[in-house]
Amino acid sequence: MPEAATQNWEALLPADKGPLPLGGRLVRTDPRGPVPAPIAIVGLYPALTRMANWERADGVRKLPVEVERQSFEGSASARELKEQYFTPLGIAGDRAFLIDLYPYYLANAAATGERGRSMWDNVMTWQEEKKSCLDLRCRPAPDEMIDWCRELEGNEARLAYWFSRCQPRLMLTLGAEAAAFARGFRGDGAARRGQEQLYQEPFASTAFGPAPLAVVHCAHPGVLMRTKKGGWRKTHADWCAGRGRELVRAALDGRP
Repeated sequence: MPEAATQNWEALLPADKGPLPLGGRLVRTDPRGPVPAPIAIVGLYPALTRMANWERADGVRKLPVEVERQSFEGSASARELKEQYFTPLGIAGDRAFLIDLYPYYLANAAATGERGRSMWDNVMTWQEEKKSCLDLRCRPAPDEMIDWCRELEGNEARLAYWFSRCQPRLMLTLGAEAAAFARGFRGDGAARRGQEQLYQEPFASTAFGPAPLAVVHCAHPGVLMRTKKGGWRKTHADWCAGRGRELVRAALDGRP
């Protein structure tokens, strides 16, 4: 990728994309952690750090008012990551570089609560009532989400810029979509194919720039937190206690 293109990504991906409901700002979430770093952890897109109640005649609606300014900082996702990855793998916070594939928060369309409304439902209702248009998007279906990460103008250059500086010895991707992105999977079924790669041996990925990076694909910490026993939770625990700890220790020690 030409150097000029790499340098232009900040102009294409503004640091502030405007207001959120109830007074917050939709900011670009930047990476957190040292560069260079022996370990890189790659999430999909940023999380909320604060919601607020919007009082209506038909009941209270939750709305986003603050998002992560740096990846995995101050959110429930940050706590999940520490509990499911940093602690069992023995990774100190100052040895890992954290980044999201997509740099902006997306409102989830999955229905929650007794009334079966999603965050996106609440945002749309707010926009309709206030006759306001926000630069906030709805989280798409998994296969489309992978395409968004590739097609967002400037995002390929953003990732290349950060990973040229980070140069990790080992990268951990979180979730099926991040795995599919790193593997170059496209089209229908890409996320499903990505999920099939979880907890396999390291793969040399060039999805983050010209230099191949050793990548292991892992389950998203939120999925692990929601799983009481068995399934991915057991697979993850076994990996952390065995092969995962070996790989992480070698990366931290600077060994091949």
